[in-house]
Amino acid sequence: MRKFKTLTLFATVALGMSMVFGGQNHAAASSIKVIGKNGPISSDVAPYLKKGTVLVPINIIGKLGLSNLNMSWDNTRKQVRISYGKVMITVKVNEKYGIIGDEGTPLAQPAQIKHGRVMVPVRFVGEALGEPVAWDAKAQTVTVGSSTVSSHAKSALTLERIRVLSLPRVSLKEQIHAGGLMTVVCYFPVGKADEYFVKEENRIDYYKVQQGRAVQIWAARTTYDIVENKGLPFFPYKIVQEIGERPSVKGSFVYYKNIGAIAAVYYGIINEQGKAKQLGEADGNKGVIVDIPEEKNYMKH
Repeated sequence: MRKFKTLTLFATVALGMSMVFGGQNHAAASSIKVIGKNGPISSDVAPYLKKGTVLVPINIIGKLGLSNLNMSWDNTRKQVRISYGKVMITVKVNEKYGIIGDEGTPLAQPAQIKHGRVMVPVRFVGEALGEPVAWDAKAQTVTVGSSTVSSHAKSALTLERIRVLSLPRVSLKEQIHAGGLMTVVCYFPVGKADEYFVKEENRIDYYKVQQGRAVQIWAARTTYDIVENKGLPFFPYKIVQEIGERPSVKGSFVYYKNIGAIAAVYYGIINEQGKAKQLGEADGNKGVIVDIPEEKNYMKH
């Protein structure tokens, strides 16, 4: 049987300050800020206050600046597992208890899903990771750990890829619908930004940049059966239906796998033989692409 213990909850004064929101805790969602070890943390879904508890998208936990922190999402059980050193935390959507190791801990508010993101009580997770958590009600700011602000300059190629993914898209007249959008994988040819593939569950699309727009050239429905696709050495899944003109590509690709529920991106390289190598984890906000220093090793000169 699991043991149950209680972590420190928000101070009474913090609870009392929720009154300034006129009883509508969710109204403050857009103004709540989170600061981690590397400074302010952004997210595409805003944190919000519910009955004195600040809930944040789980991807914010991955951006606190803690080395060797890993997260995984179990879609069947609707739960997130977070490992950090010897600490293992499990938080299940709509469950009143969080698990630290094998001990259950009552939650001030259970985890929830909002706009496709898992929202967790930040104080519970932060303190479970051994980090101090402070709530400034006046500034509507949560600070987790000590801030040591740093910056990271993105390369010109990364910035161009980010720009390209934000371009207006022109779709084919006929469409193939995906089964869901919880996991999205974006593929770029090594060293390039003017063409890319996007896989959303059981669909893949191919776009080329033309006259300031991303034009859809090809789309296909896929299964998870592993096959060898002619002209697409980087893509190992069986194609069962396609529209448009299938491209024929060569060379290595970079990929960014965005797991929507926890907003975590896993990135890496797929070589010319189709062998994938994961190189790291990055910000999971929609449209965010990061530098992959190893990419230069795969560029042909």
